[in-house]
Amino acid sequence: PISTDVISVLAIDPDVGDNGTVVYSISPENPFYTINSSTGKIRTSGAVLDRERSNPKDILLMRTIIVSAVDLGRPPLRSSVSTTVYINLLDLNDNDPTFLNLPFVAEVPEGLPSGSSVFKIQVEDPDEQENGRVTMGLLVGMPRLDFYLNTTTGVLYSTATLDREQISLYHLRIVAYDQGQNPRTSTSTLTITVLDANDETPTFFPKIYNVSLQESVPRDHVVARLNCSDNDAGLNAELSYFITGGNQDGKFSVGFRDGVVRTVVGLDRETQATYSLVIEAIDNGPAGSRRTGTATVFVEVLDVNDNRPIFLQNSYETSILENVPIGYSILQQVQATDSDQGENGRVLYRILSGNSKGLFRINELSGLVMRGQRALDRESSSSHVLEVEAYNSDQGRMRSSVRVIVYVEDANDEAPVFTQQQYNRLGLRETAGIGTSVIVVRATDPDTGDGGAVAYALDSGSDRKFDVDVSTGLVTTVDYLDYETKTSYLMNVSATDQAPPFHRGFCTVYVTLLNELDEAVAFFSAGYEVSLLENIATGTEVVQVQARSADNLNQLSYRFDPDTSPAALALFKIDSITGRITVTGLLDREKGDLYTLTVVADDGGPKKDSTVVRQSLLSFFLS
Repeated sequence: PISTDVISVLAIDPDVGDNGTVVYSISPENPFYTINSSTGKIRTSGAVLDRERSNPKDILLMRTIIVSAVDLGRPPLRSSVSTTVYINLLDLNDNDPTFLNLPFVAEVPEGLPSGSSVFKIQVEDPDEQENGRVTMGLLVGMPRLDFYLNTTTGVLYSTATLDREQISLYHLRIVAYDQGQNPRTSTSTLTITVLDANDETPTFFPKIYNVSLQESVPRDHVVARLNCSDNDAGLNAELSYFITGGNQDGKFSVGFRDGVVRTVVGLDRETQATYSLVIEAIDNGPAGSRRTGTATVFVEVLDVNDNRPIFLQNSYETSILENVPIGYSILQQVQATDSDQGENGRVLYRILSGNSKGLFRINELSGLVMRGQRALDRESSSSHVLEVEAYNSDQGRMRSSVRVIVYVEDANDEAPVFTQQQYNRLGLRETAGIGTSVIVVRATDPDTGDGGAVAYALDSGSDRKFDVDVSTGLVTTVDYLDYETKTSYLMNVSATDQAPPFHRGFCTVYVTLLNELDEAVAFFSAGYEVSLLENIATGTEVVQVQARSADNLNQLSYRFDPDTSPAALALFKIDSITGRITVTGLLDREKGDLYTLTVVADDGGPKKDSTVVRQSLLSFFLS
């Protein structure tokens, strides 16, 4: 304490009076001590005496006092020497233990095995002996104590394998206390940072992602934001993301750092409806110790109506008989497929064009094409071109069409029809020979094949004088005609097609004969005999001959045959019109009693007739 007596020094000066009065001083000055200049008593000055002070000058001043003595004479005489007082400073336990390397942050690698030396704590206490002998300890305060401190050496050991992911930072309170009677203590902190070792695998949460997105999403659309963590630290926890499976066509990408899965190009559900993307997160730990975590992103591509119905054929052709019934299946199925799903892939059918007469109808759901309410008629139209549309809905824009060609095949449903109801051949010469062409009848049948082939026949009225060619319809004579027997014919001709049910058509052929001079003139009598009186008067009608002509075309004319005797010709004449024979000369029985006249009747034809008029003269007497 202040003014504590330390020691008294004594200097003797044999002089008397002031010359022998000694004055004491400390030289050089010593801040730690004072001296009574008269008595030489040395006391503490009040400056703290610290035995453990490290300043060498202070240490010297605290332990050494140089005292000089001088008298009060004139001139004052200083003692020839100074005296040195050596102070033995006794130790007091006045110093706390001092940590030389605390507080400190020590870095320890993760995974350090139990029992490993972690840190050596250095502590000192400048006090002496027991006051300076320090013991250390750990203050309990951590939730778990994974360390042991050698209290003497200060070496800190691990008592468990350190795992940074469980405890990454330890704050250890270290206490140091000396062994003095009244121990002094110090505390400090040792912070232990567990350095990361790449011992943790990146972990996705969740490990499986189920994502549904429409196939119409644009490029760079966010599919999923992956949540992946690595409990390591630093580069060991820095993750890089890669798609390592399920992305053969390169439709997706993942952010190298952010783990965001995006579309790279447009999707097409009809090409691929699901994807199973394998995503790997790789930490950036040291080469050779990098760890990988894996997640799976299941992507379901939802359908949008982006596909047109597609017909299975570019066009359809079919053939049917024209007499098929209503509802008859003309075409088994006009089929289109739509790669879309659900309602977007449902295909409906309708006839857009080519069916103005309602000859056909189509099943809206199945695409079955059937005959409609109106009958087909090949003869009106032998083919029909229908445009059939496949669509999803009336409002939808996805639709396509196909051409359906329906060929109508003939059914024998038409009867042959003659070009005329009656054919007339007027004035056929009765002298026409056998095989003479009379007329051609023509019948047409709009059916095809045998159903349209026509065979002709004479059914009646020909009296076996005519026949018709079965193929050509040419009517010819098959027997001689005779106007005088029959002047006209009305024949019934039929035309029959050559397929069941063998329809028939009919017409009439009217033929009139032309009368010709083909008949011989015939007298009513083959001969006449007349008896006359001689000397009959001139001009007397003797007889009238009469002939007839079956042709009845020309006026008959009469004449004597030129071969008649001149004598007879001189006595008689004949009226060429009436056939009356009159006397033109004097009959004299004695000159001639018998005359033969040959009369010729002529109608202008090649065939003439003659008759003989025999005249005998009777002799008589005049009274």
